[in-house]
Amino acid sequence: MKKLISIILSAIILLSSLSILSSAEVIENNATLKFNSDGKFKILHICDIQDSPYVASIALDYIARTCDAEKPDLIVLGGDNVAGNYINGDSIEEADKNMQKSIGAFMSIFEERNIPTALVFGNHDGENIISDERQMEIYNTYDCCVAIDEGEDIYGCGNYNIPIMSSDGKSMAYNLWFFDSNAFCDIPDCVGGKYDYVRDDQVEWYVNKSNELKNANDGKVVDSMAFQHIVPPEIFGIIEEGTLVSGWVSEEPHPTFHESNQFSAIMNQGDIRAMFFGHDHYNDYVVNYKNMDFVATPTAGFRSYGAKNRGIRVIELDENDTSTYNTRIVNFFKTYCTSSTQINRFKLYGSEYDKTTRIFCGIKYFILALLQGESFIDLCKEIYSIKN
Repeated sequence: MKKLISIILSAIILLSSLSILSSAEVIENNATLKFNSDGKFKILHICDIQDSPYVASIALDYIARTCDAEKPDLIVLGGDNVAGNYINGDSIEEADKNMQKSIGAFMSIFEERNIPTALVFGNHDGENIISDERQMEIYNTYDCCVAIDEGEDIYGCGNYNIPIMSSDGKSMAYNLWFFDSNAFCDIPDCVGGKYDYVRDDQVEWYVNKSNELKNANDGKVVDSMAFQHIVPPEIFGIIEEGTLVSGWVSEEPHPTFHESNQFSAIMNQGDIRAMFFGHDHYNDYVVNYKNMDFVATPTAGFRSYGAKNRGIRVIELDENDTSTYNTRIVNFFKTYCTSSTQINRFKLYGSEYDKTTRIFCGIKYFILALLQGESFIDLCKEIYSIKN
């Protein structure tokens, strides 16, 4: 069952506006995704933007430029999409407006480009008085959003699947799973650590749906991949026993330590080829374990830690062989910091740099950008916005 307080707060907000759907109402997923005529399908996995209503312009530029360069068929927001603890206001109404502004900062990028967008929630998204259910409603105000809230029958918010149809549109060629890994564990049976876990009813939903898809596919599993924010606790054994395909384990993973049936169920079903996670901002590993990949995507944000490892993951599927996929990272520093101006801008925004360094780099960025023809007023606005 959802936390009572989340339901109450959502109800208060909903009553203030007749135009908002009830949080208990199930929004049916009518998303139609399909492989392109060349048999390809590209996903951008964008994790841990984790920002206030005034999302750092460098992060928004990064996301927009990568969208334009890669031309993805789908965006997947990997959780901690907002920094919930920075979005609260003096009232529920003010907090709700802040949430709309924060979500709108990046969703408008995808809306303008007509890119279908799915999402999962992370532990920081709900770190405020605006429930995940209400946040999902805000996302659903954008035509590009293909995520849903499955309703009250399943724990969490945003457990759903989206099929990818064949290029001719006649059959289901692939499937995408989305799990709510939930947030912070505050119940008596949560053992060790501070993070929540994927609950039994979520696992049951997955198994039933997986079997349903298999039965509709002449008894053969439908090749799939899954997205959730927090990695399962089995990751430590997976890293130790598996094969590092690419990237690095640059920080110790931070899973729940509570036992969940999710991992064993996924291994038993045999349909998921890879699982993708955010949460650990430095990590960008791909580890293969028993023919399934566990994939970490680093942060794309600038308000929290990330250093030069900030990245957006590209995932490429081929209709002709759905048993595998290609993936790579568009690293911010390597891709976009190709001049002194951009390097100084990077350090100005980088929360991991000390205050003196950021001020000094900000001055240099301001001067260099002016000399290159940037607007004085626009630069002043950008510098001013950083303190927010």
